[in-house]
Amino acid sequence: YMYNYSDDEQTFVWTTYLGEYEHSVEHDLTFFIFDESINAYKKVNELHKERTYELRDYMELLKEAGFNQIEVSAEFGREDIEKQTERWFFKCSI
Repeated sequence: YMYNYSDDEQTFVWTTYLGEYEHSVEHDLTFFIFDESINAYKKVNELHKERTYELRDYMELLKEAGFNQIEVSAEFGREDIEKQTERWFFKCSI
């Protein structure tokens, strides 16, 4: 995945790669931000690493943490999850 944005004051370059581990990605972010005090652009780099796990792993961990009422949904709680659901929402209580 790649996303780029640019205007007169900044440029933003975002590139995403598959991560080292299963279900992981790395986001390489580069910003060029205009700094009036030096009349030039400053380059700022960030690396973000994300990883997710199987739904059953989350359920086990939540139970181990003491939650006994666990609801999982999709679409910000508006739909039931399906096999192809890309984002889960958890509502948990003790």
